[in-house]
Amino acid sequence: MRTPRYGGMNKAQLTLLALTAIGVSVTALGADGSVCIAPVPKATAGTKSLANATASAVPYEFEVTLGELAPVTTSHTESRPISGLDTSKSHLVVIRQGAKRVVSFRLRFQNYRSENLCLWFGPLYESWSLWPESASRGKCTCSASTRSNKSLGRARGRLNRKHYWINGLLSVLLLPVLFALVGVLTHMLWVVTLSKVVIAWTSIVLVARRTHDFGCSGWWACIYAVCLLFAAPFLKRYGVAELPAFFAPFLVLLVFGVIAGDRAANRFGMPQGDGPQMSQVV
Repeated sequence: MRTPRYGGMNKAQLTLLALTAIGVSVTALGADGSVCIAPVPKATAGTKSLANATASAVPYEFEVTLGELAPVTTSHTESRPISGLDTSKSHLVVIRQGAKRVVSFRLRFQNYRSENLCLWFGPLYESWSLWPESASRGKCTCSASTRSNKSLGRARGRLNRKHYWINGLLSVLLLPVLFALVGVLTHMLWVVTLSKVVIAWTSIVLVARRTHDFGCSGWWACIYAVCLLFAAPFLKRYGVAELPAFFAPFLVLLVFGVIAGDRAANRFGMPQGDGPQMSQVV
C-alpha cells in the first residue's frame, strides 16, 4: 500500500516540516547572550607577590564597554551583568582603567558554546579572562540574580522594535500559513491545534520581551493574552462582525510595537543591538 503524497511530500515529511517550524519559532526567541563581570578586588599597598597579589599603586577601577553600549563600571563587591546581547554577532570589548585602554578584543559567543559568559580580573598578572559562566568556579554570580527576570519561559531580556517586528512577522504571519498548509494537506487536526498553541505562546513571549525594553514588567503581556483568547468571542456576542473582532489582538501588538525602548540599561538588561536575528532562523 502506497503512502499518500501531498505536493511531492508524504505525511511523515509534512509532520517533520511542522515540527521544524516549531523549532524555528523557539530559536527566533532565544537569541540573547550575557556577559557577567566578576567583582574586582581592591588594590592593596606593598610589593606584588604571591602573598600580596592585589598590590598596586593604581586603584583597580575599570570600565567595560561592549560595542556601542554604555560603559559598565566594575564593582568590588558584586557582579555586574550585561545582558540582551545578540549571540549571532561579534562584539568589541574594551576595558579601560581611567583614561588608559587596558585591553580590547572581539567577543563571539559561538567560540565559547555558551550564551552566558564570565569576565573576570586576575590581580597577580593584572590580566582579564573570559570563560563560560558555568566554568567560572563561582567568580561570577549574575545568573542567580537575573534568572528571576526570565521566569516566563523564554521571555527573557529585551526586544527592540526592529527585532519585535521581524520576529512578529515570522510567528504571527508566516507560521500560521505553514501550519494551515500542513494541516489541510494531511488532514491532521492535531497539527492545527498545536499550531494555535505555538503561535499564541510565541506572540505572548514577544510582547513580554517588548515590554521589558521600555522598563515594564512582562506581565503586561497579559493584556494581549486576554485579547487573544477572549476578544473575538466577547465582541461577537454583542454583534460585532467577525473580522474586526479577529483583529483586536493585532491592535494590541501594534501599540506595543511603536513604543520606544529605553536607550540606557534598565532592570531587564542592556539595550539590544541592531543586528538582525533573522540569520538565526535561516
